[in-house]
Amino acid sequence: MREAYFSQAKYNIITIDYHPIATSLKCYDVAVQNVPIIAKCLTQLLVAILDEYDQFSYVHLIGFSLGSQVAGLVGELFKKKGKTLNRITGLDPALPHFEYTWSFLNAESAKVVDVIHTNCGALGQLLPMGTVDFYANGGITQPGCDRTSENLYNKYWYFCSHERAYKFYAESIGHGTTRMSGFYSTTSATVNQLSLLGRFSKFSGPNILVGEYLDPATEGIYNFLTNDSSPYAKGTSKFCSYNFMKWLCVC
Repeated sequence: MREAYFSQAKYNIITIDYHPIATSLKCYDVAVQNVPIIAKCLTQLLVAILDEYDQFSYVHLIGFSLGSQVAGLVGELFKKKGKTLNRITGLDPALPHFEYTWSFLNAESAKVVDVIHTNCGALGQLLPMGTVDFYANGGITQPGCDRTSENLYNKYWYFCSHERAYKFYAESIGHGTTRMSGFYSTTSATVNQLSLLGRFSKFSGPNILVGEYLDPATEGIYNFLTNDSSPYAKGTSKFCSYNFMKWLCVC
């Protein structure tokens, strides 16, 4: 994501590395217990920066999986400091250990909270939780991650689908502000319809852009379709494929 952002403009990016307390899935329980500590430290850092430097007027937190829950708690702690985050993007927010408790991430965590769901009910949250929620390909299993694939990695289809959330978002950054292509939603749903995932209906009006260049006024529950491999976006005018080595842009 850092390379994707820097390919477009100049940004101030802070990456939070809490690997020492989340080294593997075997340590996931400990990582969950440490979410309040991580969020408190991050809040202290950001508040100190904002209090010292008045040129920073926009703060956008992006969290993947458990990182989404960290971001949500930071939003809550920010409000206790008399501040409000401009935007939080939750990339398939973590479900394990949050099944029977309130999720830290919710629509009140920031002015804009956009959520991309890619592995509902397994590793990711099922219900909508943001000001706008996007369910990629229905939100449960992603194309190319099905159990019947010859790719051995797809024996663990839930990890494959879960990780598509940050891959989709990274690719959305690379499409730039021209919006000539990218991820667009043409179907929407209600909370009641989500009781049977996949029951999305066509809506009239302009398509809804998903990802980095989301219109902040967008609200609701939407579905968008992707390809089964990079480039994932179904744009036709231009595509940019991020292969974690270099950008490939074809016009």
